[in-house]
Amino acid sequence: MKANPTLMNTVALRALLPAVLLLTLQGSALAQSTWTGTSNTTWSGAGNWSPSGAPGLNADVVVDRNSAALYTISLDTSPVLTNWSSNITGAAITTIMPKALGASQALSISGNLAKTGSTGLAFRSNGAITLSMSVGVVDHTTANSSTISFGTAGNELANL
Repeated sequence: MKANPTLMNTVALRALLPAVLLLTLQGSALAQSTWTGTSNTTWSGAGNWSPSGAPGLNADVVVDRNSAALYTISLDTSPVLTNWSSNITGAAITTIMPKALGASQALSISGNLAKTGSTGLAFRSNGAITLSMSVGVVDHTTANSSTISFGTAGNELANL
């Protein structure tokens, strides 16, 4: 009896399908996006990220800033991330807040929110639009009394 090559190929492909799906899911979770802020301060601006394009679902995000003045990143989406890493230095705080678009935003970090550097990092509402946050683990290595703030006076987070 002669083996049917089409049937053998179909069986082989079906056996490989779960492995391909698993690698695809892991690939999206391992994607890293680094904030450049070269276009503007809007989160979804493709030119603000390396590689180009806003972070996808479950991305790892790096937001490092060395700024002489207050620097704001405006959320105009509700990102769902795996990890967030920041090294904030310079003379002022980097602030992550929702952009006034008429809808509240949420920022979800299922893994680590890691912060190093000598200057603060703040996540807050802009007063008119609320921001809710979900964080797995906060890892804060202090240097020169730097801080991570979750909300500020008059600009508290809606939920943490």
